[in-house]
Amino acid sequence: MTIQHKRREAVGKRWLLRLMGVLFSTLLLSILLFMTAFLLQAWVVAYSQPTPQPVLIAAAVIVAGLVLAIMIIIIATTFHAVKWENSPFETPLSSLLRRLLPDLSEEEDDEDGDEEDVGDLLEVKKDDDEDVETLKVYAGVVLNATEPETLEYAVPSYRWNDWLLFKDDLLPLFEAVYERFMASDTSIRVKETVIQHLIEFRKGTIFFHHEGQENKVADWCWSTCQDLCTQSHDLHARLFPLQILFTLELPNNENFRDLLQAPYVECMNRVLASYDLDGNLGEREDIFSSAVIECSSLLSDKKEDLVTQILSTRPFSILKSLIKSSMEIHDMKELVSFIVEGPEITLLNEMSELVSNPPEGRAIKILAFLDVLTRSPPPDLTVPDHFDLSRSLFGLTRSDLGSSDWINYSKVLIYLFDHGAFDRLTDPCAALPFLKWLCTRSGEEAERATFYLNNYATRFTEATELLPGDRRSLITDLSTFAHDLEADAGGNATTIFVKAFDRCNALLLSDHPLDLSREESVLILRSVLRNPILDWNNIRHFMRRVPRDHEMGWEVIIQALNQGKVPYVGWFLSPMSFFCSLLEERGFIRFIDSDIDISPLLAHLTSHKPHIGSWTRYSNALISCIDRGNVFERITDRASARKFFELCLNKDYETFEDDRESAKYYLKQLDRQDILARTSRRPHLLARACNNLTKRLGIASKVKSTELATAEAHMSLEMEEPPSVLPDISDPDREDTATSNPQS
Repeated sequence: MTIQHKRREAVGKRWLLRLMGVLFSTLLLSILLFMTAFLLQAWVVAYSQPTPQPVLIAAAVIVAGLVLAIMIIIIATTFHAVKWENSPFETPLSSLLRRLLPDLSEEEDDEDGDEEDVGDLLEVKKDDDEDVETLKVYAGVVLNATEPETLEYAVPSYRWNDWLLFKDDLLPLFEAVYERFMASDTSIRVKETVIQHLIEFRKGTIFFHHEGQENKVADWCWSTCQDLCTQSHDLHARLFPLQILFTLELPNNENFRDLLQAPYVECMNRVLASYDLDGNLGEREDIFSSAVIECSSLLSDKKEDLVTQILSTRPFSILKSLIKSSMEIHDMKELVSFIVEGPEITLLNEMSELVSNPPEGRAIKILAFLDVLTRSPPPDLTVPDHFDLSRSLFGLTRSDLGSSDWINYSKVLIYLFDHGAFDRLTDPCAALPFLKWLCTRSGEEAERATFYLNNYATRFTEATELLPGDRRSLITDLSTFAHDLEADAGGNATTIFVKAFDRCNALLLSDHPLDLSREESVLILRSVLRNPILDWNNIRHFMRRVPRDHEMGWEVIIQALNQGKVPYVGWFLSPMSFFCSLLEERGFIRFIDSDIDISPLLAHLTSHKPHIGSWTRYSNALISCIDRGNVFERITDRASARKFFELCLNKDYETFEDDRESAKYYLKQLDRQDILARTSRRPHLLARACNNLTKRLGIASKVKSTELATAEAHMSLEMEEPPSVLPDISDPDREDTATSNPQS
């Protein structure tokens, strides 16, 4: 009965709207006719007497003023309704004008402007099938419920798999119903039933992923599951298998499949150790961080026994997994401290291989782990024979000289040097920048650094002096990616490049730079920008340390882009990040103003899907550059420029509001240029149009046949050699080809 009622309600609303449109049109027409007749009658009466009567004329003027005021009010309210979507003055006339004149309307600045209104979704439409009607009616009952008993009767039917069938279409309704069930005025029994539905939801996720990977309902369920897991330890234990199932649906996570029926403690143990595996690992950061955060929460709540059970079978593997993961060290420090309590020497032996060969980008996490390990070390601690800190020290040199990382880990490094780690360095050059910097500070660590520099001066000299053959080899290794990103055919190119990069960076920091020619510098910088392994955070200080001028910096960017597509590394496009850093240098913006075409950068940025972590900076840099001088007029790749401006207007990407306004302006400029370009390239079309129009009107054609022949000849010449540059609309003195002909 409820569904039939909704159907009748939808039909009634549809006919009522049509009837309102007819009534409004007739009413408006009647008012206009009445005011016209009244106005005419007033003026006719005023001048119908043999002699003008001031009273009648004054009355006619008052009537005209009232009619004019009414017309102004009608026009103003209609214009307001056309311009603003949710205007209180909306009428059928304004709705019609909005369709006919879409450029006049403006959208309200609302963060949820792109989402369908829940009230609109609740309406049962004619083309809705039976299942959609049922869900809409159900949602209407829940959202309009005022009695708690109504929610208790309705919640057993809140089966999530039913909503899953319709993917994203009913997501606002789905979310609104969930929020109503979980509101503060609902009973515990209702909320518990909803959670139980979420647990049973995993039975339908396989269907979803076979149908297609894009489903906002399933993504929302995953996010809701994570939020619920943080509310209590009991909820985490109950919902963790569902998190595992979601992770299973991602590629290369098949090793989790046998955990679906495993006990909670074993699931946590396996997930925590999941990064200590060989091969290509799938995306598992979310479930891994969920397990780490839960263990940290258990430790905060003094439940060390449960954490001990979770870690008991493979503590060393879990520690390696923590270091290899992408999770920040400060989020796992409490768990790491709990693991390393006690067996320091055993841990050093177990972890020495990982310390000597850390995964790329994990050097700082290695130092953080060693810092935690050595806070309360035994007095007889000695590092193992195969304990090499060279790679970790090289990773430290990639950060800014004297940054917080250098300060935080200076004590632990000196401690390890004093306990045998310095003698086990395979490349002393890695420690030289750190020790030189430490000598500039005060304290016991500075004295120890001076000791190592003085006592091992010969060893440092041998490490920093390069023979001609070593120098050529270093430059060759650094230039690995200058030409081809596919150079890593044998699998060793990235390793060779990273080692050469770190060594050259350490030499620059320790005042032993390579004596590079301009060609060698350009080659090396181009290779660094194109490398597929080190992101901008790792290379930005190196790019500043290599001597160059503004012209060389721009040349490096252009050459790097001309060699082929450069992919994202992490969040960053290195050529774009380098361009942003150049803009911060004094004088570079004047270099851009001189005679630079930024089309390669626009093509580079728009050839990738924007990354939200770096898009704001990139778009702001390009817009600020385009806003200066005549940079916009020098852009030759108009297609890439148009795509860039359209991306700036996309609300999915975080673009500054001022940059959005600039993008709107430049899009209009491009539209004008396209119109002018098409007109100037086809003057014969304008001539023919004028000729046809005058013939239809019965007027002698003003476009002579000789002029038409000239236009056609002009067309044939342009077809042979089309213009390469669009007309410049910024020049006020420019006369368009099509409009400059007075006879047209």
